[in-house]
Amino acid sequence: MTAVARSREVLRTYPWYVLGLLIAATTWELSSAALGAHRLPSIGQVAAQFLPLMTKSPTLSFQGGGDAGYLPHLVHTVLYTLGGAALGCSAGILVGLAMARYRLVRGIAEVPIELLRTIPPLAAIPFILIWIGPGNSSQLLMVGYYAFVMMVVTTLNAASNVEPLLPTFAATLGASGNRVFRTVVLPAMLPTIVGGIRVAIGIAWSVQVVAELMGGRYGMGKVFSAMVSFQALDAIIVGILWLALSAVVVDLLLVAAIRRLTRWMPN
Repeated sequence: MTAVARSREVLRTYPWYVLGLLIAATTWELSSAALGAHRLPSIGQVAAQFLPLMTKSPTLSFQGGGDAGYLPHLVHTVLYTLGGAALGCSAGILVGLAMARYRLVRGIAEVPIELLRTIPPLAAIPFILIWIGPGNSSQLLMVGYYAFVMMVVTTLNAASNVEPLLPTFAATLGASGNRVFRTVVLPAMLPTIVGGIRVAIGIAWSVQVVAELMGGRYGMGKVFSAMVSFQALDAIIVGILWLALSAVVVDLLLVAAIRRLTRWMPN
């Protein structure tokens, strides 16, 4: 898709985006009026706290969350989400590629990977907390574990979806097995792999926040835990919105990188 065609597509869909936002905002306001502000704060109440809470929150400070507001906690969550996802995705892709390329590696690693895949990531969190203890290392391990297992499976699926005629045709032209894998199979796998990275990072946010809720001293999970104690729903919604905004920005940057990596593709 060319830049002009992409721009036209955005212009055609933009009104629907606006309509969706208006419907969501109207539903929010009507629900707030029906349930009461104590059960669902209005948009105005949340908007009034949206920026001030980033730099100062007396409630969070009282609960031991520091005097700098949400900002350092949001930065912590972003860094450890991306750090854990980067470590897990890198290791998962390497193991997946090795399993796809070498039968011996696949034979050794396939059963352990299948066993790990059957364990829900959130179910593994208590074990990791007991094993390592609450802290930054356990958070990295939790996010990395999820990303690793997901990317191993995604990489293997990408290899199995490669058109069989492509490597066969390259081999008939005299290319070695390693060269076929490097120049034919790997580029064909790339779109599926980078799509899997996007999904893994998207879910890694949830894993990171849950890890923080279960004993972290910093992060948005700590913020949510503190605000629940005071039933500060407007402050909780502000935290959710800032976390969602961060996730959207990261996803947009990732999509731009994916488009650059796969610019050779027709679409």
